Amino acid sequence: MCSIAVKCFATTTFMFFAHVSAQTMTLQPSSISVGGGVAPTDVVVMECKSERLISPQSVYSMYIRRESISFAEIELGKSAVVSQNAPSDIKAKTPTLEGRIDANNLYNSHLKATFLVSKMNCNDAKSYQCVITYKPVGMDTTTRSAEMELRVNVLPRDLQISAALSEDYGVVPIQNQSIIDRGEQVEFSCTGYIGSSQSTIIEWFKKTPPSTFFQRHFPTQADDIIDDGLPVSTQCEYMRTSKLRFTMTSSETARPAFRCEVATQLSSGGEVRVLSEEFHLTPGFSPSNGADKLNAWGNVLVWTLIYLSLKTIFCN
Repeated sequence: MCSIAVKCFATTTFMFFAHVSAQTMTLQPSSISVGGGVAPTDVVVMECKSERLISPQSVYSMYIRRESISFAEIELGKSAVVSQNAPSDIKAKTPTLEGRIDANNLYNSHLKATFLVSKMNCNDAKSYQCVITYKPVGMDTTTRSAEMELRVNVLPRDLQISAALSEDYGVVPIQNQSIIDRGEQVEFSCTGYIGSSQSTIIEWFKKTPPSTFFQRHFPTQADDIIDDGLPVSTQCEYMRTSKLRFTMTSSETARPAFRCEVATQLSSGGEVRVLSEEFHLTPGFSPSNGADKLNAWGNVLVWTLIYLSLKTIFCN
């Protein structure tokens, strides 16, 4: 289970050519975030317009391309359609198309493609072009284009926390809220996607009752460590597994809780923070290191022998 909060503000990069200004193509927004916490209604709208053509006599066709391959088109007298040779991944995203070539008002022609952000991924971070074939007054038929860039930031997601008890013969997986005795060491593991930056690390947080707030946790015992692990590339995002070793001490009188988090700073200044589930430990009352355990069992044996001796004396 993850919670996430995102704020984004986009900047725009474009190129334009003769007879077509930058306003011939619009791309809103020009920067999106994918990977987690995306609202199901978030969309990207790409629109090709004829309103800035210079002295058009006729407009014949309009195309929207990703790099050099058309995926949406409209011709004079026809409806907007997905291009026959459109990339298969764009077809799978099922963009909504609309548009018209208005023979009575050539400046009013347009072609629009709307994508759900939830269906987009880092492979969509490419250049997109508006291409218009038209005939200017007194000139031959020509093709003009404008281009814009879509930026895609991959958000961290799917943090999974687990824990195991360190024993002399290895580690034994434990469940949430397990009882951990004083001196026993728990090894937490947190695995998830950390986004598009391999330098992003997983952070550990601890909550100690009666406080209701999590605070950044750093090991305090000699044998406790945090191992950030190495980033593993998976197409255009990274996975990482971080480990935390925590030793239960006598100072832990209440039930501590742990969780892992990933924070990503966006170029817009916003922050994305993904949280794992909470993992609770229940402090036990028995010592667990070898000497203490031996002494504990020794005390039990002594008192058992005393009890049996007294029972024998008084019963006889």
